[in-house]
Amino acid sequence: MLRSPLNVQLLSQLDVELLKLLAAGMLLISFAMLSTRRTQQLITLFAWQGAILFLSTTLVAHEARLTELYFSAGLTLILKVITLPLILHT
Repeated sequence: MLRSPLNVQLLSQLDVELLKLLAAGMLLISFAMLSTRRTQQLITLFAWQGAILFLSTTLVAHEARLTELYFSAGLTLILKVITLPLILHT
């Protein structure tokens, strides 16, 4: 049987609550990005958004035991959280 990351039955109740919390954080950051006018603040919020995406992807990868998602989470961490903010801040 293939394990799908979208199969909620595979996730424990704590994991579901953590994913809901991370989704709420992503939504709040999106609203903050809409109301921000300064570029430096947008870059910081962009990095935080990437960090939340990294955490949620890692959580789903762990629970679903999908190594492809670990690769995607690693790319998100390297590119969206570290590299792009460093490039854009200079």
